[in-house]
Amino acid sequence: MFIATASLSDTAFKFANQTQQINTNATDWQLSLTGFGQNYFAPTDLGKNGTLVWGNLALVDSNARHLWSQQTSGEHYFSLKIESVPEPLTLLALPALLVLRRKKKSI
Repeated sequence: MFIATASLSDTAFKFANQTQQINTNATDWQLSLTGFGQNYFAPTDLGKNGTLVWGNLALVDSNARHLWSQQTSGEHYFSLKIESVPEPLTLLALPALLVLRRKKKSI
């Protein structure tokens, strides 16, 4: 079983939910029994923090989900996507490049 609240300290990156904090859930987190980056599948969701025999885990958000695999032995690799955040200057330059490209076509 796996449950967690994870956060990123570097603003240049974000999780798949577009924020810098994420709870375990069966949508964004994936599970592999063979290693990172291979053979992923969705883990089984056993419920929210506080719903199982361990009670409410104080350092984990109450919305975090208990993730589980039906495979009870061996290695388990839980993973989620982390994306880089584009630099603000890059976002501002894109519209300018599109305008310049359109002007060249019209000449």
